[in-house]
Amino acid sequence: MRFWIAVIVIILSLLIAPGVYAETLDKLMLNRFELLENGLVVKNFNLSLLSSDGEILLGLQWNEDLNLRKEGKVYSLKVFHFNLLPLSLKSIDTIELPVFETDQLAFDEVNKRVIVIGNRGSKILDVNLNDKSCKVLFEYEKGKPGFRCEPLAWWREGVFYLYGYFYDQERYAQGDYIVSLDFTKKGVNIFTKVIDMDELIKKLGEIKSFYLLPPNEGYFEVIKIKGKENNLVYWKDNKVTVIDKGTAFPDIAGTSGKVLYSIATNRPGKSMIKLSDLDAGKSWDLGEGSSYSFISENGDKIIVTSIDYKKQRMSFSFGLREEDYKLKPLLEEVKLGTFKFSADGNVFAYLNEDGITVGKVK
Repeated sequence: MRFWIAVIVIILSLLIAPGVYAETLDKLMLNRFELLENGLVVKNFNLSLLSSDGEILLGLQWNEDLNLRKEGKVYSLKVFHFNLLPLSLKSIDTIELPVFETDQLAFDEVNKRVIVIGNRGSKILDVNLNDKSCKVLFEYEKGKPGFRCEPLAWWREGVFYLYGYFYDQERYAQGDYIVSLDFTKKGVNIFTKVIDMDELIKKLGEIKSFYLLPPNEGYFEVIKIKGKENNLVYWKDNKVTVIDKGTAFPDIAGTSGKVLYSIATNRPGKSMIKLSDLDAGKSWDLGEGSSYSFISENGDKIIVTSIDYKKQRMSFSFGLREEDYKLKPLLEEVKLGTFKFSADGNVFAYLNEDGITVGKVK
């Protein structure tokens, strides 16, 4: 009997105490039991983003607490703080959000400020991670002009950018724009027009998808012959460069002057993955993969994914510029989940039904 008790204790320790796994593989596994102790229910949680240095992870959780939902706080922001040397969890903060739906968020890492788009783009929250406060920055008001957000937001070089459209007091749309946020103003005046998307479409043609780097740069999939041929183009300072042509580009991940993208094939769920360095005039064929790729801000590290839908498994590989982007395994045959990559290319976070894995990309 004691033998079997000892075996059970060992198995349970492996399941709920991931420290050994983390120290051995330089990965930290936070399983669902440990997360539940911190008020996080994995099935209700989604990863949102990693800070550029990987020390902060943000995610959104649907609240099961009926009293919170009655107060209009249907979601909460979960803020993970990590030590990187050695890799360990410092704390998890929870900030309740007065929205019934969350669409997107962006993170000012300097001032520890998070902008949350909610309620189908009609409400914007301003969350302060320092004092854990949350206030309404903008909200739709009947009979007043405003701005409706799409689920896209950025924080770049000290500025928040949003994508959406202005509307008048009768709610008639006044055109699609990329706007910046001015926190010194109020009402609709907090939105400053940066990119006129209607004018950009006139210049580029019909846009199917894009990866934007506000205020003046981005990668666009432009339809040339519907259903037959599209162009992947690079737009910067109003200059347009054609990068590639194909039937479709299911995935685009870019940084300034360098883009990682996929070209659709006849095989379901499979694409040809390519990397293009426009400044150097070089490109790399990275083989077949799935349309779920990532690139660091300086373009020195990339992540490529392969998904086996029959087995319900996914594998992640990484490539380094110093090694000519030769792909090496990062995570192999793991359950389907969500992946995030820090802008400096050093840290990743991966969520599935078993919990959250945070690790380093060496």
